[in-house]
Amino acid sequence: MRMVCETPRSGVSCFIQMPGGQQHYRDSPHYDDMLDYWLNNVSVPLLFNVDQAGNNAEETFIIVPQ
Repeated sequence: MRMVCETPRSGVSCFIQMPGGQQHYRDSPHYDDMLDYWLNNVSVPLLFNVDQAGNNAEETFIIVPQ
């Protein structure tokens, strides 16, 4: 994984590159969806803000303790 972060007073800003995908399941469409970015040295934003992440999410998992 490659990661670059800036920490100005306005807030943290990070960009990442992953040599594969976001999931480790071969049947997932996200298994190798970031490989082309890695090979072409293209970064994607890493979202820290909960609202931004939620608005850009494809799936949401809610874990409730028993």
